[in-house]
Amino acid sequence: MANDRDANGHFAQGNKLSRGRPPGARNKSPAYPFTDENDLSAPARRFKALMLRMCADLGGIETLSAGQRQLVRRCAMISVQCELMERDAIAGQPLNAIAYGTLTGHLTRTLNALGLKREPIDVTPVLNEYLSTLAAETQDLVAAADESEG
Repeated sequence: MANDRDANGHFAQGNKLSRGRPPGARNKSPAYPFTDENDLSAPARRFKALMLRMCADLGGIETLSAGQRQLVRRCAMISVQCELMERDAIAGQPLNAIAYGTLTGHLTRTLNALGLKREPIDVTPVLNEYLSTLAAETQDLVAAADESEG
């Protein structure tokens, strides 16, 4: 059996079960092995964009464990599937509400497992700061009105 293998240990001519690898064949990249690198479809681009954004939100792909990377892929895939269902519903096609709700629930649970959560940012100004800016703006308006009259 060792005679059937090439220098890299792969079956050069194949065996009784398969023909072996075609010349120049390589494994897919470990980033996501099931997508075509040249796939320019909108869902494929959206999937990759969501994956990269989620990885960035979690601190970068280098800091993620293999399990976290798997969960990020699942979240991106579920998100794209939900977006495709939304697109079809807007176009007038019937929406499978049960499947849509199930996907949304799974997405929520998976995002929570990853630790991604939307935290609102407090944009309300402190009262003292607001009053000081209001006073400054009022003075500027009064000064501009005085200049236009004179």
